[in-house]
Parts: sequence; structure tokens; C-alpha cells
Amino acid sequence: MSNFKTDYFKAEDYSKFRPKYPAKLFELLNSLTYKHERAWDCACGNGQAAIGLVPYFNEIIATDISEDQIEHSIPHPKIKYIKASAESCGIPDKSIDLITVATAIHWIDKKPFFAEADRILKPGGILAVWNYTFMTTINEKIDSIIDYLNEKILGDKDYWPREAYNLFKNGYEFDFPFTKVEIPEITMEHDWTLDELVKYLHTWSGVNVYIKKNDTDPIDLVYDDLRVAWGDENIKRKIRWKLLFSARRH
Repeated sequence: MSNFKTDYFKAEDYSKFRPKYPAKLFELLNSLTYKHERAWDCACGNGQAAIGLVPYFNEIIATDISEDQIEHSIPHPKIKYIKASAESCGIPDKSIDLITVATAIHWIDKKPFFAEADRILKPGGILAVWNYTFMTTINEKIDSIIDYLNEKILGDKDYWPREAYNLFKNGYEFDFPFTKVEIPEITMEHDWTLDELVKYLHTWSGVNVYIKKNDTDPIDLVYDDLRVAWGDENIKRKIRWKLLFSARRH
């Protein structure tokens, strides 16, 4: 991967505090895929996408270049976790029915990855790539504080990796090979307390880069305003993310 830094994420926190993908996402992937023998979950992290594929595929190969992520992965007998890069995965030619890249394509060197996908996908196989937008709530004050953290504290000073930041700003649009498949809009929703939200914010790569560079926590700069806007810290508020999803048929 051309610009990936494995220390952007604490794998244990990532597995605990990131939002979980909805079941309807995996139902959609199942419906798009002609055969269900083997899937490759590329840049799998701790396996949140791989585990969602379990009901639909005989075997899932899940790869990541981070040993820390692999060590904190979700175990299942159908999933084989391997330390490998997206650009050279070692999977045999024409052996994969579905490739998934969940919240990770912005870390990957795309040209060699797409060549690798072309090599290992079966004819008619699916390449599915997704991420999710920055969170929103039904409280405009909370949203404005999170936007300030994202845009001004982190974005203005390039604490976000620039390619990832630009992709998010552009709606995660970029050139893909293969044939586009039309898919419905999907959203994720979770009911979280303020503490759960703050733990999620601490999984942001931009927040972790800020802490490493400044030895201070950028969330401290907005926490008091966030607490006031939230109200009772034990109240659960609905958090929403729109999935930015693209599927291509080989």
C-alpha cells in the first residue's frame, strides 16, 4: 500500500468502537454474486466485513498488512486470515467470486490492486468497495461540533491523510475497472451514548495522527461543547452514516 500507516489505528479499539455494517449490506452482496464458493475481504482490518460474509460463502480469505489487526480479528472456521498486501495477495488466478474492500480503498495503491482483482476474479465476479460518510445525528449542534473537529481542527492542517480526505469530500468517487452495477442506497444506524461516540471518534486516523504529532488530544478541544449539546451523557442518541458503495462486475 502506497500511503498506509499501520499505526493510524489501535486495532483493539477499532474492533470495539467502529460501527457495525448492517445485515442488508451482506444480503445485497449475496444477491449480486453468481457463485458463493470463495470471497476475498481485502484490507480486512479486524474482520468486520469478513464475518458478515460467513452466511453466504463457503470460504472467506481475509487479508491485511497489519499484524495487529489480524491478531484482533474475529475468529470463524470459514475465515482464513492472512497477512498480505492488497496489491499482491497470493490468491490463485480466477478463484474468487467476490472481492470486498470495506473502508480501506483510500489506503490502497489502486492500479496494482485492480490488476490483482482482474487476475483472481472469476468471470462475472463482483468487486465491491464501500466506506461511509461522516456521522450525522438529529441534533444540529452536535453535528456542527463534529464538523468543526473534522474540517477545521483536523482537515485544515492535513491530519487526515490527504487522499482519503479528498475522496470523502468528493463522495468517494473514483475510476473503477469492470462494469458498474446499480445498487440501492444503504445507511447504518446505531444508538450511542456520548461515551460511545467519543470512543468512536478516537478511532479516526486524523485524531490519532494529531495526538502523535502534538501529544495532545484534539477531542479535548471540542468535548465541553459536545457534552453541553448532548445533554445527559447517558442518553442514547441515534447516529447515522450513509454508505458510499460501489460494485463492479468482472
